[in-house]
Amino acid sequence: MSADPTSLPSAPLALAEEARAGARGRPGLLAPPGLGLGVPRGLLRGFMGLVGRWAFDPAVPFEAQRRRLALAGRSLPRPRGLGVVGEVVGGVPTERLWLTRRRAADPAVTLVHFHGGGYCVGGPFVARAFVGHVLLGASRPVEALLPAYRLAPEAPFPAALEDALAVLDAVAEQGPVVVSGDSAGAGLALAATLARRDAGASLPAAVVLHCPWLDLGADLGVAGGGRRDEDPALVARDVVLSPAWLATCAEAYCGGRSPLDPAVSPLHADLRGLPPLLVQVAGDDLLHPDGRRLAVAAEQAGVPCQLSVAVGLWHDFGMQAGLLAAGTRAAKQAAAFLSGALMAPGTS
Repeated sequence: MSADPTSLPSAPLALAEEARAGARGRPGLLAPPGLGLGVPRGLLRGFMGLVGRWAFDPAVPFEAQRRRLALAGRSLPRPRGLGVVGEVVGGVPTERLWLTRRRAADPAVTLVHFHGGGYCVGGPFVARAFVGHVLLGASRPVEALLPAYRLAPEAPFPAALEDALAVLDAVAEQGPVVVSGDSAGAGLALAATLARRDAGASLPAAVVLHCPWLDLGADLGVAGGGRRDEDPALVARDVVLSPAWLATCAEAYCGGRSPLDPAVSPLHADLRGLPPLLVQVAGDDLLHPDGRRLAVAAEQAGVPCQLSVAVGLWHDFGMQAGLLAAGTRAAKQAAAFLSGALMAPGTS
């Protein structure tokens, strides 16, 4: 079968259309404003399983995986009234998101969100829906920046971390900053926050980590955190990720650096002095042990940390905010957490 996604069956997109058609008019389903649709959880789970097998295939070159994921990503809606514009921030191509009805001349808060994709695929489009719903739920005007950081294997570690720090440096003096990320982007968000702490730079007011990938050693069989595939039941329940794909991405991103380096796998870092954390994990996600371990480590380090567990949900479920009720709730939870952190004493 050709690796060109234009010649492949469009099963994920077809399933998305079927989900939309089958959900119209059914009571109890989430209906995002202006879309007139809702997708039952079971049907969306099947769709995400198709996307996972189709887009995250370790036997396919990363360039083809990127095109497949971009194609599937077109089915993800974003909230009505969400403005999107491309710009360069700190030398990094970035998308700026804002709510057109709430935009102020000088936005009060900047949210920097790092997208997922195993450090090898994806882009800002992955997280537009989630971030858009975070902006909707925020208690004060927020504009979001979604950096298109460099991807491995063309640009292995530390390229993504350098890009993340460049963006954070560029916005550090513009007012309060909060940080979030999903999957690999959550690992990047935490690594960048740790790097700023170590450099004595200002820290974000709060950090949200959605389905974080934090221990690449578990994917490469390096002693320190067990193996990603040691729980066959969890491997079977995960409809999006596979141990083989995670190992391929981890090897590409590390580029010869030890996966136990805290800058690569921030689960192995000293967490003391970090701002408040919200860690959102999914029960049917191969990466959910990383989030749970982080919550324990944060408590031991004296870092305020909230752990939210979504039972029966799949990896990165929040990125389907607007289609999936639980995804929308995760975005609203993130918005409430960030808003609460911004009201803390000393936050202007």
